[in-house]
Amino acid sequence: MNFLTGIMTIFAAVGAIASEIDAGTLHAIVPKPLARWEIVIGKYLGYAAMLILYIIVMVAAVVLTSIIIGNYTPPNVVQGALLIILVSLILLSLTMLGSTIFSTMANGIVVFMLYGMAVTGGLVEQIGTLLNNDVMVNIGIVTSIIVPSDSMWRLASYVVQPRLAINFTGPNPLGTTVPPSAFAVEYAVVYCMILLMSAVLVFRRRDL
Repeated sequence: MNFLTGIMTIFAAVGAIASEIDAGTLHAIVPKPLARWEIVIGKYLGYAAMLILYIIVMVAAVVLTSIIIGNYTPPNVVQGALLIILVSLILLSLTMLGSTIFSTMANGIVVFMLYGMAVTGGLVEQIGTLLNNDVMVNIGIVTSIIVPSDSMWRLASYVVQPRLAINFTGPNPLGTTVPPSAFAVEYAVVYCMILLMSAVLVFRRRDL
């Protein structure tokens, strides 16, 4: 689900601003009808609404499948879904900022690299925790600061199924050896806000 959410978010918003700059569409609407910040915020809210609906449907499908086929109801589904939504909003904020700076293709490459770095960093941190290797743990912490999407996914996997998430025999992208703290959630929310404000500021100064 983490991969599907990430791919959906990045593909949906990768050209949100850049593609319209390249096509010249914004020349017609920027001078008078809409302020630049309204374009960025409006697009962000639109993509966010679409992605939230997508995640709700996906989570509902997974839960219903679990209930019908396995006769099992996962705990803390709402909390888990909210954290998955936060994962999507983190990537959406990052993608929107990139779209105000790079071309569509360059933005896609950069965001995919950062997303992959976050997943890899989270795995390295788990391995480091198991091996008591501070260097590997610190690498994971740094990647979580740069892109906190994977840490939110690991927290989501923990709250939905804590015993399964903790008791895996080894590090893996589906669970976590040590769940992120509540501060990590607060940081992720602030991270989204900062990136979105940065996207607004960059777009205000960009030549069309």
